[in-house]
Amino acid sequence: MMTQTERLIGEIREKCRAIAEPLRYLKGVGGTLPDLPGDIVLLQRNRDYPINRTPQPMQLLHRCYVLTVSLQEEGLVCAAEHTCRIPEGGATLVYPFQGHHYVVEQENFFWLVATFHMENAFLPDLMLRSFELSPFAWRLTARMVELYLELLAGSAERVREGLLQTTLYALLLELRLGRCGEEGRPGGALPPRQHRIELFERMSRRISGGIADPALSVAALSDEFGISIPSMYLLFHSLVGCNPGEYIRTLRIKRAIKLLNANNMLIAEVAGESGFTSQAVFSRCFRKVVGCSPSEYLRKLRD
Repeated sequence: MMTQTERLIGEIREKCRAIAEPLRYLKGVGGTLPDLPGDIVLLQRNRDYPINRTPQPMQLLHRCYVLTVSLQEEGLVCAAEHTCRIPEGGATLVYPFQGHHYVVEQENFFWLVATFHMENAFLPDLMLRSFELSPFAWRLTARMVELYLELLAGSAERVREGLLQTTLYALLLELRLGRCGEEGRPGGALPPRQHRIELFERMSRRISGGIADPALSVAALSDEFGISIPSMYLLFHSLVGCNPGEYIRTLRIKRAIKLLNANNMLIAEVAGESGFTSQAVFSRCFRKVVGCSPSEYLRKLRD
């Protein structure tokens, strides 16, 4: 028999299906109360509306907070070279100017994503931590979706906008007062799907921590984690939409771009610090991903 909270989550999921994809992702509703979250955009993310799964080296950084609530299926958010688990029924918050991507089984998940601006510094201890939603937090989530849909339907009145801003702020405070989500279920073996998420999380941390090591490879990871290379390919394709070699290469290019932007290292040094075996290999991979050579990228940076 379903609990009241489970029924409410199902109702929220159905309401979220009415959320249309916005024309502008960084400009939303809610500007009535300047000290509260504004420019609120809600997004449904599921099989029909895929979420960003692959790290993008040239990802545009923006000044939005990104709140992700899992209505169905656990996953990971990877940001600032860290990974954070989003349990089913949980939430996490990514801060402005943090490039990030997600790891989740695309066939079964349903997440609600809220982006918003907030001018003042806000609750730094919420950053990249997972939180379980209390029954009250779920009621706030349901009300937030209702208000957003009413505003999209044309009920653009200041009182309703203020209510939306207040409801989102109350939800963030409720998360702050709640407890962190657990890393796994106590006792017993993990279900297969959870095991895949856990395995990818450990491998992703190993990759991020050893990205400057040229010995880091698909074969080395296969030996270290006791998983066959074909199984690794299946795992990465199902969770991030690319093979493990592409994933490693993309993170290396992302690191190289960060080092190049600092503009205090030679290209050969950047290549070595990013885990490439030679400057020639680095230049070839960089051009393939970014569309220009490292030296051309530096010239554009200086112009």
